[in-house]
Amino acid sequence: MHLLEVFKKVNSKRPIIGFAVVGAISTAIDFIVLNILAKGFQVEYHVAVGVAFMAGLINGYFLNSRLVFNTEHSWKRYFKYFITSLGGFLWTELIINQLIEQAHMSSLNEAKLIAAFVVLFWNYTLSKLWAFK
Repeated sequence: MHLLEVFKKVNSKRPIIGFAVVGAISTAIDFIVLNILAKGFQVEYHVAVGVAFMAGLINGYFLNSRLVFNTEHSWKRYFKYFITSLGGFLWTELIINQLIEQAHMSSLNEAKLIAAFVVLFWNYTLSKLWAFK
């Protein structure tokens, strides 16, 4: 059985797992871009987080629309996903800021990972109920 077939079978029974897998892939892209910008090019972390988030968002939209929610691409659906994800981005920024500035966490990657886990539930709920409905 191919990996895609396994994914579709699991996703048909538990779509949040499929959403989490796509989220993990998008988060990996997000982390790679974040680290290239923040550590490689010394881009200020708020800017790096925003650009990295957009890279993950684009990947997430296309994989979620095709693999998780089995829908066709439309600009209206993309706009809804973008708005949903923008809310997730704002939550991410708030959480990272609180962890780094207020809790004095020294690792941007750890703060980002905590934020990604929290924001997963926000993004899944709004994606399922609104963006891909």
